[in-house]
Amino acid sequence: MKSPDLEKVYVDTNILITYFLGKKRNLKEEDFAAVEELFNNAIEGKYKIVISNFVLAETLHALRSIVTEETFREQEKGLARTQLFKMANSKEFLEQVTEKSQKYFRDIVDKLSRDTKHFYFEEPGLSYSEDMFRNCLDLIVGSFGTFRVYGYYCSSCNEQLSCSKCKSDSKIVYKGLNAPDLIHVLISIKLGCQRFFTMDKYFSSIQDKIPVDIQIIGLNKDTPTL
Repeated sequence: MKSPDLEKVYVDTNILITYFLGKKRNLKEEDFAAVEELFNNAIEGKYKIVISNFVLAETLHALRSIVTEETFREQEKGLARTQLFKMANSKEFLEQVTEKSQKYFRDIVDKLSRDTKHFYFEEPGLSYSEDMFRNCLDLIVGSFGTFRVYGYYCSSCNEQLSCSKCKSDSKIVYKGLNAPDLIHVLISIKLGCQRFFTMDKYFSSIQDKIPVDIQIIGLNKDTPTL
């Protein structure tokens, strides 16, 4: 029987996706190992992982993007742009992406929901006040990310590209927390979590502004291309 004082921890969407699809997506072994340890600790009874409805919604969206790319990679074989348009608008492509992403999603939910001792789903009917969105705005106003320089790369072979007209091969990009990121943190507080686990290093910018311990795990894959 579990202890009533078992710590509740919140996992970000990137962690949930990595745990269930990490090996299939060929992520670095160190990244998967860090996430796997987090879930193993929950299974060993060190804490209970909280799964919010917001995480589930974002997970399904992320799975659709992942499966779209997977399905495209399996079929593109150097197709011309007009052929890709035809593929993207075909009923077959839609059904393939829908079926595979839904299967991934069902597998994740089924595995977690069968283990209510170690995983907790947000209860139906839980409401959130407007204060959450005001707090979200305050956090965005009070923090700032970083600027990064990224090169342009081919999505198929990963070779760096440059524009044939202006010769540009890189761009400056703003990287930082967005509103959905911050809503996750505020939901974790609402659900009584003591810790918030993520693989996004930008959460460190609000660590001193919120009453939950943010722990960033895994290696930093968000490095600039100079």
